[in-house]
Amino acid sequence: MKSFMYYQFTQPEIRFSEAKPFHHLHTTPIEDDVLFADEKDFILVNNMIAISALRAGCKILAFAIMSNHLHFILEGSKADCMAFFEDLYAQLYRLFRRYGKGDLVKRMHPGLTPITSLKQLRDEIAYVIRNPFVVRYDVNPFSFRWCSGFLYFNSMLDKGGVSAATLKGRALREFTRSRLLDEIDSRILVKDGVANPASFVDYERAMEFFDNARQFVMWVLKNVANSPKDLPLEKKKQLALKLKNEYYGSNSQVARCANLPISVVDTMFPLSSRTTKN
Repeated sequence: MKSFMYYQFTQPEIRFSEAKPFHHLHTTPIEDDVLFADEKDFILVNNMIAISALRAGCKILAFAIMSNHLHFILEGSKADCMAFFEDLYAQLYRLFRRYGKGDLVKRMHPGLTPITSLKQLRDEIAYVIRNPFVVRYDVNPFSFRWCSGFLYFNSMLDKGGVSAATLKGRALREFTRSRLLDEIDSRILVKDGVANPASFVDYERAMEFFDNARQFVMWVLKNVANSPKDLPLEKKKQLALKLKNEYYGSNSQVARCANLPISVVDTMFPLSSRTTKN
């Protein structure tokens, strides 16, 4: 009698096979300026994401707000993901145009990368969570306020806040920075004027695609442990190409992540160099 080995699918694999499409939505980094400059700006962007997220037909599984671009892992059709971005873009343009940054918002062109495997989904979630950490020395990827890393497998997660539907008058205008919105989705929870990401990111859904908390943490950190500083020069340049072509990193971000001098990266990508003459 021949014996047959049967592969036992894991719960994350089963859930991935039954899920809607996944996409990594990322905007083109603004190479020569800063769009979101301080905490006030980050609060506004965070609140606009909350409003758009619960009007969209897709789910946010992870996000990161960077000073010159945005990252999202979304579950939903391409059309729904783009509808989410268009809604968010319209809000950001209306808002930041008042501060003389409308032209900068116009330069935030969306890129949409399809996610076709469970491994890629885990990689992309980890990349988004890790993004602020590899760029900034003051960031803990599991506690940074403007990234979703603190949401997952967190037994002490603060899920509190008042429903945005209860905001009236000045409180509503402060939250939306608009007199046009007279009602907001009641599922958004607001604390001290900030939308709680626990109320608009489907972090529990994202957790379904990892076996456990240990695997999640190790996945986020696995590429951090293997520092690019130990790579040979050609490998660093290959990494720089990947960061530029697949993730649209700015020259300064690419230089930091690939551990290359900015002069080398500017030579590789002269059109993105801040020193390029018009």
